[in-house]
Amino acid sequence: MNFSSSISLRTLALALLVSVVAGCDSSDSDGDSSMSDADRLVGTWTTASVTASGLGGANILPIAGLSLGAEFNSDGTYTLTLRNNDGDMVAEPAGTYTIDEDTQSLTFAGEDLDPVTVSYTFNGDDEVAASTTGDQIAGLGFDFGDLIDPATLGNVTLTIQRT
Repeated sequence: MNFSSSISLRTLALALLVSVVAGCDSSDSDGDSSMSDADRLVGTWTTASVTASGLGGANILPIAGLSLGAEFNSDGTYTLTLRNNDGDMVAEPAGTYTIDEDTQSLTFAGEDLDPVTVSYTFNGDDEVAASTTGDQIAGLGFDFGDLIDPATLGNVTLTIQRT
């Protein structure tokens, strides 16, 4: 079964957003403490892994045959890129994001994406991890098709790295 046809683009976009957020921890001593989290997030990122506790912690990306990337701009806008193994663009959703450094939460909004708020942790300046649950994803209307039952995903963690 072709993974990209079984999972909606909104599901993939949420997974990418979650990974970006979970990797940002403003208290991390490995990062540049003089920069705000918003400044640290600006740049181009690629997804290192998307894991789900309900799938034994397996990295979903190789199974899915996809690569995920993100660009965060200083004006509070983002663009995601979803590509298949052949490098063909599957989707390129975009929207706005806001960061609340006090609660270490990141909220994404977009034309085809209900607002999604995730907690984030920076691991140094060049890696961010974000987490959510399969139930939260299902509650946002994401469609995994016949491939995955969101209720079985458990905790989903997305980790991104600066390129």
